[in-house]
Amino acid sequence: MSFRTKLTVLLLTIVLTTAAVVEYVVYTFSAERLKTEMMHQLRERVTQTLHLIDWVMFERAADLQMLASDLALRSSPLERLRITRRLIAYRNQYKIYASLSFIDPAGVRFADADSHRIGELDPRASWAQRLIARGEISAGTEIGFDADLRSPVIYFAAPVTGTQGGALGAVVARVPVTRLQPITEPLQSLHPEIQIDLVAHDGLLLFSNHNRRGVLRERPLSWRLIQPGLGTSSAAPGDVAGRGFFYVYAREQGYLDFPGNGWMLILGLPEEIALAPAHRLGRELGAVFGVVLVLSALAAWYLSRLKQAEESLRESQERFRQLAENIREVFWLTDPAKNQMIYISPGYEQVWGRTCQSLYASPRSWLEAIHPDDRERVLEAALTKQVRGQYDEEYRIVRPDGSIRWIRDRAFPIRDHGGMIYRIAGLAADITEHKQAEARLLASQRRLLGQHAALVALTHIEIAGAEDFLPAIRRITETGACCERVERVNLW
Repeated sequence: MSFRTKLTVLLLTIVLTTAAVVEYVVYTFSAERLKTEMMHQLRERVTQTLHLIDWVMFERAADLQMLASDLALRSSPLERLRITRRLIAYRNQYKIYASLSFIDPAGVRFADADSHRIGELDPRASWAQRLIARGEISAGTEIGFDADLRSPVIYFAAPVTGTQGGALGAVVARVPVTRLQPITEPLQSLHPEIQIDLVAHDGLLLFSNHNRRGVLRERPLSWRLIQPGLGTSSAAPGDVAGRGFFYVYAREQGYLDFPGNGWMLILGLPEEIALAPAHRLGRELGAVFGVVLVLSALAAWYLSRLKQAEESLRESQERFRQLAENIREVFWLTDPAKNQMIYISPGYEQVWGRTCQSLYASPRSWLEAIHPDDRERVLEAALTKQVRGQYDEEYRIVRPDGSIRWIRDRAFPIRDHGGMIYRIAGLAADITEHKQAEARLLASQRRLLGQHAALVALTHIEIAGAEDFLPAIRRITETGACCERVERVNLW
């Protein structure tokens, strides 16, 4: 074998070995990166879905609290027909509820939207009695199989207090766990083989898209795999591999004043699906094994695709930011004492005519823009009503150019895990056009009233001769002017 041939073989061997090493390094690095990015995206999707479930639980609890304050339920003495009609109307309005009942303090079902078990001890009597005695609202703390509906349900309850005080009972609503399915459908659409499990704090299966028989009976394998590395107080999402699956999970963190029930959402993705991008990359690199130029071109193409994906993601985030910043309403977030402006949306500059930076520097400068006639009322309401969730004020502001705008400002408190109010969030809207429309409508109504009064006066005037003509004209004119708020009318 000639020296040149040996040298060629040696160079080829070096090139192939280098290509193999480069392929292995690139494949390993890229596969891990793809897996990391995919798991991060899935964790975000799981967290968002669980946040939406918390929002639904919060809304249902608020619905029942509003129903419990209805006079039809609070008036004494209790009337079964009146309460039943109200329960039926409420169920027809909110389709998520499968059934609604009214339970008295003794645990007896007094009224039911489906007329089930009237006058009988409710199957959840002891739970309802505890809530009534404590005056507590329950949203998902009780879950079980309902014999009337023949399905696993989530129970919601709100105590009812009479208009003269004293506990009259509780409103209990039942929501089948299957009605959580529309919330999880976006996750299911990612891949047909994705497994979705919603479990309670103790691992009991509440909802599953692949194991419906195990609902309220089993603790899924996914939960048992996650448990060893899961802290009891950790709310951070994570992932774990096992039994041919990658499991992505997140624990609920509550919504506003709804603290959550410690539920966990687990997403199971088969390894062959999770690693499909990495396997595809390996095949692409293997097809060009030993060819350094092609390998380099393929690597450049792959990196270009990653860059395009990152640019697409940045563009998407930028579009979202532009959408949020161009909403006309003004979003704001402060501390309860109004000494710190935590966030103010850019719409503030358009409505108030002042910079957001000036408000961050001086958190109470928004008050200086309020019309002097409204300022004291708004300040008192902000310091007293916002922490109670009762703040809904309309007031005028004076912009730097001297123009006056009407504002409707609403706010609600945000509580920490300890139940203390540590933030106030609000939404301010410019309602100037609405106020101007009201003023134009009122002026139009006054004109119509004046014309109508003049016509009515005309029908009641008798003119016997020429000497009665001038007093009659004066009476008609003064009647119309009175409705038009004219102080004086001169006739010559």
